[in-house]
Amino acid sequence: MKCPRFVPIRPDFKKLVLGGGISIILGLIGIFNFINVMSVGVIARKRKLATLEAIGMSSRQIRKMEYFMYW
Repeated sequence: MKCPRFVPIRPDFKKLVLGGGISIILGLIGIFNFINVMSVGVIARKRKLATLEAIGMSSRQIRKMEYFMYW
């Protein structure tokens, strides 16, 4: 009985480049999405704190509220 001849599978270079390019693009989109989410969160929080300060909360009250909110 003969053993079948082993033929190594070589990845096609064009497919490798295409897959790598798509991976890099998706990675960049993910990084930009993360930066966008974080910056929007910071901006919204600053706006909320400014509104609370504008209606009369002192900075001490705001710090106290923030402490108990996330405790």
